[in-house]
Amino acid sequence: METLSDPSIKIRKRARNTSKNDQNYICGGCQKSYKSYPALYLHIKRKHDGVRPAETRTSKPLNSQPKEKIQTGRPTKVKF
Repeated sequence: METLSDPSIKIRKRARNTSKNDQNYICGGCQKSYKSYPALYLHIKRKHDGVRPAETRTSKPLNSQPKEKIQTGRPTKVKF
């Protein structure tokens, strides 16, 4: 029987979808970036004793372009 300590057994790890473009919430104190406001909030609460550092960015940049809407589902009928 194989055990978990057997070096021939490989455990696959799932790759994370971490793109720097999606991380819009940046801590002003240590420049760590997060995908969501709750993640940034917990970081500030735990690492900075709840005091928000100056220059903390909590929203998307103003010059960001909206992504193109991808149509899904059944195509619409063309009426003549």
